[in-house]
Amino acid sequence: MGEEIDNSGWDEIYAEEGTDTPNPTLYVEYVLPPTITSASITDRKDTDNVYMMDGYYTFQAVVNSVEGATMIDEVHLRGKNGANTLFEVRATSLAGTPAYSIQTGSGIIDLDTGSSSWNENGNEGTATFKIRIEGDFSQYDDLELAVYVKDSVGGAAGWTDKQTNYWDAINRLVTTGLVASDGRVNRGATDTISGTVYYATTTGGNTASSSQPPDGQYTAIHIHDSGHVSKESDTTIVSGAFSVGPFNIPDAVQTNPYHVYLDLVGDWPDGDAPDADIVSVIGDQVHTTATSASDNRVDLDDNVNIDFTLKYDYDETAMVDGTTTIEGYAATNQGSGVWRITQNRSTVQSVPYAEFTSSGNALGITSVSSAGQIESVIWDRFNFPTTF
Repeated sequence: MGEEIDNSGWDEIYAEEGTDTPNPTLYVEYVLPPTITSASITDRKDTDNVYMMDGYYTFQAVVNSVEGATMIDEVHLRGKNGANTLFEVRATSLAGTPAYSIQTGSGIIDLDTGSSSWNENGNEGTATFKIRIEGDFSQYDDLELAVYVKDSVGGAAGWTDKQTNYWDAINRLVTTGLVASDGRVNRGATDTISGTVYYATTTGGNTASSSQPPDGQYTAIHIHDSGHVSKESDTTIVSGAFSVGPFNIPDAVQTNPYHVYLDLVGDWPDGDAPDADIVSVIGDQVHTTATSASDNRVDLDDNVNIDFTLKYDYDETAMVDGTTTIEGYAATNQGSGVWRITQNRSTVQSVPYAEFTSSGNALGITSVSSAGQIESVIWDRFNFPTTF
């Protein structure tokens, strides 16, 4: 007859003896524990990066059982920073109906359980976890992956680090193509600033990757002045591209530096774009630096040349093109910023020349200032007294 002997060190032990002469025989069946083959992230970007909120990345753990992958019941995977566990996900009930869960780190990662999977191929099993790193997952360089596996009869292996210094977690955002629609405008005029936001390729660098956060991760992108005052914002970000404006620059001749402020949703850190890119807009005007007349007191009907020397106020560059009027009269360019009108009068009078206009010049500056410069011309005659 046969007798089953309970022994925790063996899977099955039987003793049988013959009916005539006792001749016990011991049969032993031993189930080898599973082993861990590898761990990987199959869709890292820019060599080894996982970008915050950039969709669900594919984390995989490959394990093996000589008894067949159907014997494996649980696979656990950890993301680690050295010896410290950042998160742990688990695939359980693999011998039946698989289930996927976050064991630790639910505040910093998301797990797409519907897209996670378990695949058996002979002795090999692959657990796939679809993981998204949230915005408040701290930035790290050179993270690790570790795996634990257990079979349906209690055999186990791990924890084992299968990847070291393997992946970087990045939430650093940088701007590219930051530009004003016009870098030099009238003082007090409007301007628009545009650019595109990308993930940085490293945790501390300013080189842009080819990836952007999803559009829904933005509340707004603001343009701030040097005093950190928002000038205007864009709430309709598409593929990282923004256009902020038009907004008014100060009514002064000066350089106005502007930078990007990122207002992000949820757990992202808000603040100035860390690459600290600046775009400057110059507020400018054309002003009079000198006036002269060929003669300031002449006979009636004599021609007088009135010259205005006009320059861009910001850098004192001569204004040499476009259309200029002086007191409403069309002026001609004499070179080096000198503009001339020729005037005469048939009656006795004194005429002040101060106001001018400028348009169509290379910089598009139409704001003007006479800067207190006035040139006066008197048309006169000699008056003979009448004696009675």
